[in-house]
Amino acid sequence: MIKRVQTSRKKAPLKFMIFNSYEGKREEFKRKEEDRYKRFLGEGVIFKDNSFEEFAKDPLRFINGIKI
Repeated sequence: MIKRVQTSRKKAPLKFMIFNSYEGKREEFKRKEEDRYKRFLGEGVIFKDNSFEEFAKDPLRFINGIKI
């Protein structure tokens, strides 16, 4: 459903911020994962090198940094 919404928009694509890192995660895995998200959702993906737990502790730290 997200893919359909993203590809059928007449306005600018939606932006997605991905938090899926963890201590010890290998750089090669991070790169491959980022590539998969970008292939699926387009270049509007903001891939953060932070965990979801970090986001949950202080979401405004990340949200306020988004450039529209």
